[in-house]
Amino acid sequence: MNPMNPAQPASGAPLAPMAPVLDELPTASGPSGSQAGQDGPSMAPPLPGSGGMEAPAFKIRVTENLYLPPAMYGVWSIHASVTETNAQPWQFMPNTTYIWSLGRYGEVVKLMNLENRAQTSIQVDKVQGNTATFHYRNRMPLYDGQRDVIEIPTLTVHEDTLEGMVDKYERYFDRNQRLAVNNHYLIRVTGTRISGGRVQFGQSASPSLEVEPLKTE
Repeated sequence: MNPMNPAQPASGAPLAPMAPVLDELPTASGPSGSQAGQDGPSMAPPLPGSGGMEAPAFKIRVTENLYLPPAMYGVWSIHASVTETNAQPWQFMPNTTYIWSLGRYGEVVKLMNLENRAQTSIQVDKVQGNTATFHYRNRMPLYDGQRDVIEIPTLTVHEDTLEGMVDKYERYFDRNQRLAVNNHYLIRVTGTRISGGRVQFGQSASPSLEVEPLKTE
């Protein structure tokens, strides 16, 4: 989907009491529990680099089921600018624009890039008024390895505009599952509404997910 790539580091206290760990992010191989959007969008498309680095670990925990603020659903013209990154200049595009569609279909919230038709289901982690934090993940096999990306947007909607930041964690692994690239991006996002949202309500059902730093002993 090519919406947002970078993202600001996940911060803040856990949203709910500790629950069973479903997955660890990001990893090249390992437990594969519930995931948000394996075929998801990405904001500032970067290119593979080199040099093995140690990547931050994340774990996903079960929390209550949450949805985006109603005003956030719709079609948006999005502009994204990378404000901070450890990546090399040739590894990413500093500014990108695209058309986003955010919609709810029963219990599923979807994000679509209308320019390339890529889409992903998202997991909403926190909602406060018209501000929401959500995440999605994209694991992509490559001819010489694998690309693994998780993006965590925190966005606020003001009637027909939205703004916020996205934390993006991007890793490339070689054929032997060795970490070759470990990049982090912080991206500023602004958007203007093109049309209203699409919401189809369904029965309330189970858990959403929370991403928090994985503490190491």
